[in-house]
Formats: sequence, structure tokens, C-alpha cells
Amino acid sequence: MGCCNSQNNSDQKRSVRLEFIRTELEDDIAQIGYVSGDVSPSDGSDHTKHQKQDVIQPGNRDRVLRMLSLAYGEVLEMLYDTTKREVDEGEWDNELDEPESYVVDLEVPTTFSKTTVEYLRHAIHEYMICRVWEDWMSIVDPAQMEIWGVKCRQAKEDIMKSMAKRGKRLRLRLTPW
Repeated sequence: MGCCNSQNNSDQKRSVRLEFIRTELEDDIAQIGYVSGDVSPSDGSDHTKHQKQDVIQPGNRDRVLRMLSLAYGEVLEMLYDTTKREVDEGEWDNELDEPESYVVDLEVPTTFSKTTVEYLRHAIHEYMICRVWEDWMSIVDPAQMEIWGVKCRQAKEDIMKSMAKRGKRLRLRLTPW
């Protein structure tokens, strides 16, 4: 459009949709539970072992779904500048939500890197998994809770770092000396 374009490149935005399939998140949580229980030292009754492995079983799954919803909400809050959405009118209840997927719609500059989007996708997935495990360990094995808390904070830091990256091209001036 040349010189007549009133909007400069830094003002242009692009929509990016990240979708996290609930069943895939549940599968990852279950896999970690199986391995974590399998490598747990035996306490004679193996109660802690089966509590880790049964994380996604009926009864326990409700807690996992609520924590996934909470983690999703935390992600949207972390990315508030790019995920702002209007509030819907109506009543809000505390009914257990079981969405097919958790969707993060971002508005990013056109200069936002595809590799950063991929990195962000992995970091959000990791955050949601670790957030669930941090909560679950607080219930079944408090000694392990801090390990998952550290992983959760690292994933959050990765999310925040990826969004703080420079959105403009870096131009270095060439000098003759």
C-alpha cells in the first residue's frame, strides 16, 4: 500500500488460536500419575502409589477438571493484554465444566514469531499439567507438592518470557569502523 497506509506495521495485529484438547491433557495427567506411582517407594500398603495412579479415575477426575479450569483461567489472566474478552451477560454458577477443549485466542503483532507461538503452546500445556499435579500432590503426597510447584512456576515464567519478547525487528546500524 506504500506511503498512503496510515497504519504502521507495529499497530497491525494477527489472531492466533491455541487449542488444548481436554482428553489429551487428561491423558498426560494420567500418564504422569502412572509413572509417578510406579516409581514411588513402597510403604507397605501402596496407598500413595494407587492415589497417584488413580488421579483421573471417577471421583478424582472432578478435582482434576476443576483444576484444569482454574489453570486455564490463570493462563488467560497471564496473557490478559492479548486475550481481553467482553463479559457475557447472565448468571454464573459453580457447575462442573467439562469442555471439549480450552481455547486461548490471542491478538499479537504481525511481527510475532511462529516459533514463539509454538513455544507458548508447549509452555501453556506444561503449565496446565503442572498446576493440576501441584494441587493433586498437596492432597496425596505433600512432600512432592513443592517439586510440582517449581515446575509450575517455571512454566509460568516461560509463558511470561515468551510474551515479553521483542515484537519488532532489530536493526543494527552499520558503521565504517
